[in-house]
Amino acid sequence: FGINTLGPVLLVRAFLPTMINKDSGRIVTVASLAGRSYAVRLAVYCGSKAALIQAHNCLRLELRRKGSRVGTSLLMPWQVDTKMFAGVQHWWPVQVLFPPLSALTVATRIVRMVAEAEGRHTVEVLPWHLHWAVLLTECMPTAISDAITELAGGRHGMDTWAGNTKTSSTT
Repeated sequence: FGINTLGPVLLVRAFLPTMINKDSGRIVTVASLAGRSYAVRLAVYCGSKAALIQAHNCLRLELRRKGSRVGTSLLMPWQVDTKMFAGVQHWWPVQVLFPPLSALTVATRIVRMVAEAEGRHTVEVLPWHLHWAVLLTECMPTAISDAITELAGGRHGMDTWAGNTKTSSTT
């Protein structure tokens, strides 16, 4: 929680007053699609990213209320092909339709977000079509949403995870 939520929020708090005084700049928040979903062994990760997403949404609204030209961009990427999620397994159709994103793809999108026009506010999911999948599952009854999440790997996807095994992400 400290790295995924408090770190970015404290960083924004440090720079935002100057940005507001200059009425210029852009806050780019890199969260995760995990902040809009859930999975076994990812409670803290998903929760911390959800908190970051909501903090960003509140900031965007506050800046709009002030009429500030400070822009905001929120990026929620799908799984990125890094050591952090090495070994994670999804149901084979998910692996085929939504392979992990390359770090270069995500970095390239972040650079483009930084260059967007002042005062503009954007929210993006990578890949873009997963935004619709998340929206649909959020509108479904819990039993159906859970079944879809489990098919996609939400129940067993982390069983083969080869990442940091020294910490528990369920508490």
